[in-house]
Amino acid sequence: MMGAPLAPLPLLVKLSRETVRIIRQNILIFAFGVNLVGILLTGLLWPLFATSPEWYESAPLVGVIYHQFGSLAVLLNSMRLLAFDRADNRTLSRAKGAAKAVEGWLNRFSIDDTLHAVAHRWKLIRAGAFGAFFVALALTSFAQVETDEVGVVRQFGAITADLPPGLHVRWPWPIETVTRVRPDEVRTVELGFRVLAEPQSKKASTSNTWTSGHGDGVGRLTDEAVMVTGDGDLVEILATVRYRASAPRQYLFAARDPDALMRSAAEAVLRELVASRRFLELLTLKRAELERDATNRLTQRLAEVAPEGLGVTLEGFTLHDLHPPPEVVNSYHSVAKAIQERDRTINEALAGALRTRRRSEEEADRILKRTEAERHTKVESAKADRDAFLAWHTARAQLTDAEEAALAAERANRIAAKQDPAAVDKDLAERRTRTLAERRALLETRLTYQTVVDVLKSRDKVIIDAPEAPGRRHLFLLDPELLKVPQLVAPRTIEKDP
Repeated sequence: MMGAPLAPLPLLVKLSRETVRIIRQNILIFAFGVNLVGILLTGLLWPLFATSPEWYESAPLVGVIYHQFGSLAVLLNSMRLLAFDRADNRTLSRAKGAAKAVEGWLNRFSIDDTLHAVAHRWKLIRAGAFGAFFVALALTSFAQVETDEVGVVRQFGAITADLPPGLHVRWPWPIETVTRVRPDEVRTVELGFRVLAEPQSKKASTSNTWTSGHGDGVGRLTDEAVMVTGDGDLVEILATVRYRASAPRQYLFAARDPDALMRSAAEAVLRELVASRRFLELLTLKRAELERDATNRLTQRLAEVAPEGLGVTLEGFTLHDLHPPPEVVNSYHSVAKAIQERDRTINEALAGALRTRRRSEEEADRILKRTEAERHTKVESAKADRDAFLAWHTARAQLTDAEEAALAAERANRIAAKQDPAAVDKDLAERRTRTLAERRALLETRLTYQTVVDVLKSRDKVIIDAPEAPGRRHLFLLDPELLKVPQLVAPRTIEKDP
């Protein structure tokens, strides 16, 4: 057969033995040892030491990454065959020496020899422990930051960087540690009560009063809730403070327990404000003002806690409940009922006074409008009577413009006809006088009949529908009762007693 020359037989034997050794290493060290350590780390230790639900849920991802590292180690160990019988490569020679050393103590492994078996197992355990240790260090080099988180990196305790969302590779623990903070998460601090882990059973109640429970899952803290008002009364306040960790570095390191500091500051601010106000004002008028003042003063107080602030931003301050202590609820109910009755009486009196005032204003406005209308009517009627009188007087005293123009035209024509001007003027004057006399007589007759009509329209009239009625017909312009003869009454005689 023609082809490439075959390798010497001893070299092939050595290559076969080297292949068997590498296979044994891959099976014993990587297939069993590394995978067993990975199972212990990702299946048992990782869930136990997980610091958050996100870290607990990322255990499968860590297992996959660890398995890929094991596969890479198997691949690299198998690639040693590529450098077989190459003495000029120092790195490969050293790796080969290390592999021969491992193979040496693997060859000493014998099932029949108990001492060698124990020694071999102990070496395996030590190798696995060292491998697990280095794998754990490698795993702590990965930091997963969620989309709503900011990772604060500390190198030997000193803050070095802020990590954005994503997967980051850092120095392993204990060189660097990454603390995750959610800056957009709204955190709540209760004052005067706490939300219980297990809801309390509901108590049967026909109505919600101040002596009833404040809801399932809520426990009251009297020491925090009860405060003294400015007039010496006691009031119980339940409130919550909402805030965000806007500056993660200050939030993590300015205070050991930010929630406790926030609760203490809010309680101090509330006690100061409640002590400066009256009891009834807090229950009625000044409640919204109390919330606003508490928010402003708490913001100022938190800014003064640390040199650079506490690193938080207040989102709101809410008073959930504000009422007297349960011991004085019955007495306060009586006082509140009396106050409500007083306010109701005052409001009804004010409403009655307002209705009377509005009714009087309406009546006064109606009288003024009616008076104004009557005044206008009388003025216009007087003007109409005046204009009518002047019209009648003008018609009786002088001719119209058209008539005067006609007379002037006639005079001009007659003078143009060579008539005597004096005779013409005299004739026209007589005609003017005669026309005015006829007009006066006509107007006076009409006015007479108009007056008769106006006088008789308010009188009782009898209409006789007969062509020839017996008797005389007269029109009396005075009261007929005045024409009657008065009856004569004889004087009475008074008899005197004898």
